[in-house]
Amino acid sequence: RQVCVSTLLSIGFTIALASGQMDLSIGTLMGLCGMILAKLVKEANMPLLPAILVVLAVAVVGGMLNATIISLFSVPPFIVTLATQSIFKGANYLISDLVPVSGLPDSLLFLGQGYLGGIPIPVYIMLLVVAIAWVVMNRTKFGRYVLAMGGNAEAARAAGINIKKTSYGVFICCALCAGIASVIMTGRTGSAQVSAGVGMEMDAIAAVVIGGTSMNGGCANIWGTLFGCLLVGIVNNGMNLLG
Repeated sequence: RQVCVSTLLSIGFTIALASGQMDLSIGTLMGLCGMILAKLVKEANMPLLPAILVVLAVAVVGGMLNATIISLFSVPPFIVTLATQSIFKGANYLISDLVPVSGLPDSLLFLGQGYLGGIPIPVYIMLLVVAIAWVVMNRTKFGRYVLAMGGNAEAARAAGINIKKTSYGVFICCALCAGIASVIMTGRTGSAQVSAGVGMEMDAIAAVVIGGTSMNGGCANIWGTLFGCLLVGIVNNGMNLLG
């Protein structure tokens, strides 16, 4: 249960890294989405499902912002996502007015804290996303295009692959994973914190590399990422237990 949020972020990062790109903004984007979700369900009294759909739409817009800047201005993804990382963090500060949101409805808390058949709900969501990501990367045309682009972008373009469209798809997938993670994180903690998600992209990078996905792109080990997250989670938890 402790590694569900970081695993979802890492799955998105795996797809980005497989395409030869990276997204450093996923942590603060997750924090922003969590704050928006809490504001919608607590202050706007919006039903949970529409609120989650709004949050996922916000995440997609965040991913498209990254892809648009990279495509239009040919700026390296590292620079762009480092900048949007600060933008999402600043937006979170403005929306929250630096005040955490608590007192969330039971339906949201159930998604983060509930159990089904003795297994935590976040684990089901995490495994479902992992399975979908594996199918996408290994059994779909989009997944093969992503791997081809990560292996050699110029060769992929020469082979007729639309690099720009594929790049949009990569950043949207990455942002969607951050959006889903924000729902679990907000439900599990029972509140939306101003600093939520800050620095979590570093754990995601570590888990993805430990899981066997190359920093050079061209391969995506989805199940390896899951085990990488478990390893990082065990180390973090072990350090806490050891004081």
